[in-house]
Amino acid sequence: MLMHRCGSIGHLKKSIFDYLLQNFNPIRNNMTEISTSALLEAVGNILDPHTKSTLEESKAITSSNIEGDTVSLEITLGYPAAGWQATLDALVREAIEGVVGGSCTINLSVKTSVVAHEVQKGVTPIKGVRNIIAVASG
Repeated sequence: MLMHRCGSIGHLKKSIFDYLLQNFNPIRNNMTEISTSALLEAVGNILDPHTKSTLEESKAITSSNIEGDTVSLEITLGYPAAGWQATLDALVREAIEGVVGGSCTINLSVKTSVVAHEVQKGVTPIKGVRNIIAVASG
């Protein structure tokens, strides 16, 4: 009689199992609730002291992905930044961990891409030279 009123025990077990899996699964973590936009906002607000602009303003975040408990991020700076990469790496990891609120795997790649500028009209570029900085004193 009890089974008839409540349905089958199998259905009840499945419902309880689904509830427990959804709410108490030890494998599940906060990453499922984190959006890419929240991560990009947190990382994008990091101020680059060399350009005086945020990573978002300088469009330095070139790739992002969240898969499971892994965050993958690629940052490309438009200038040589060997001395700043370690600090930037730490700031980005801190921003991601602040949004996630727990531990996660962070795959971070910081690259530089210095683009050669156009030469003036009538001037022939010097082979092998990408940029020239002129310094003058009066």
